[in-house]
Amino acid sequence: MDLLNTLVDKGLRRELPSREEALAVLATPDDELLDVVAAAGKVRRQWFGRRVKLNYLVNLKS
Repeated sequence: MDLLNTLVDKGLRRELPSREEALAVLATPDDELLDVVAAAGKVRRQWFGRRVKLNYLVNLKS
């Protein structure tokens, strides 16, 4: 998908997507979801490597 390649390039240059581009990603059909996840993964790996931060919530009553 050409839009995803454009957004990956922008992300690697630390540029924000336009409103129209962001809305186009939200309108992506379900069958292209893995393409969106893969594109986001490319940008994440560039800036954060393979590190993962885990957050969790604890019940305040316990």
